[in-house]
Amino acid sequence: MVKALISLVFMMSCSKSIEDPELSTGLESRGNDNHRNWNLAHFENQYTYTLSDGSQGTGVGQLEYEYSCVRPFGRPVSATHNVHENGELWFENTRTMSYNDNFKIDVEHANEYGDEVVRTFQYDANGKWTGITTEVNGEVLDEEIEIDSYGQVLSYTSGGVRTEYTWRDNNAKTLKIYIQASADLRSVENSLAFNQTGFNEHSRRATKQQVLKSFKDLQLVNKRSPSLRSSQSAGWVLVIIEENYFDLNVFEPFRSTAKGYPGTTSDAGYYNLSKNFSTGWKGMLVEPDGTPISEYYNYAKDSYSVKDNLPVNNHYTYTIFGYDTDEEGNPIDYKEEGTVHHEYISGCNQKER
Repeated sequence: MVKALISLVFMMSCSKSIEDPELSTGLESRGNDNHRNWNLAHFENQYTYTLSDGSQGTGVGQLEYEYSCVRPFGRPVSATHNVHENGELWFENTRTMSYNDNFKIDVEHANEYGDEVVRTFQYDANGKWTGITTEVNGEVLDEEIEIDSYGQVLSYTSGGVRTEYTWRDNNAKTLKIYIQASADLRSVENSLAFNQTGFNEHSRRATKQQVLKSFKDLQLVNKRSPSLRSSQSAGWVLVIIEENYFDLNVFEPFRSTAKGYPGTTSDAGYYNLSKNFSTGWKGMLVEPDGTPISEYYNYAKDSYSVKDNLPVNNHYTYTIFGYDTDEEGNPIDYKEEGTVHHEYISGCNQKER
């Protein structure tokens, strides 16, 4: 009964609207890692956007997790993620997870943007994670995951695209995206490393556009300058750097949904699961030596509320420069403003089927 009362009080505190005065006050820090006690069950994002050509619209995203009430208790066993924009379904992704006898993730079956994806997690005889085999629509991907001794993913390579991660305080501070000029366009477009760039749907679209533009530009230069072809085609060329910022007093809510996943991986094939709550991202187009050319997106959480070291509500602003072009080829910028609400449970919520 005491547990039930505690849960009721917590959920009531987590259901306050974004206008709650708590949103603009100082953080509540108790020093305990509450993602061990509370699981992220529901995530909701409501936003409005405006394009520099005058177009505008609204959207809402919902993400729900289901946690096992049987063995292995408390592990995420399914998830549903959908986004509606201007009243129409933009996408709906679903997944189910199964576990081995050591309560570690075994196989993840997913439908992602219309593709059937199966991820099989590999372990050695001692139970140490060694990698992942990914099938997309029945075809096994040629991919490589570099993992350090702590289970942090240092790089992920697939189909002519490579992402390298720099970690600080157990947080993925920097992501560097490379392309290989010798790869063919179809290989790049089908690369999972390419299709899962960016931190959300809009930044993913912007990053993919930048990667394709850099890839085509690089191939064009190689055609015009045969001397460059031999020196660049076999190696990797840096084209994008993404930087992430964190509040070290707040824990990343998606860590609870990754219970049973090894190292810094999580559901949906993300390899940069950080310990702390991200407060901002920015993406930069760069020269091969890392010199910045231009910033193409910027995302910032300008205010947020916290309960027991976990985020509850946050307000953000988000800009993508050159998101699209008009009929005359002029760039169109995308500006978004929205709120995010997190809801948690303690225990399980598995539905009977």
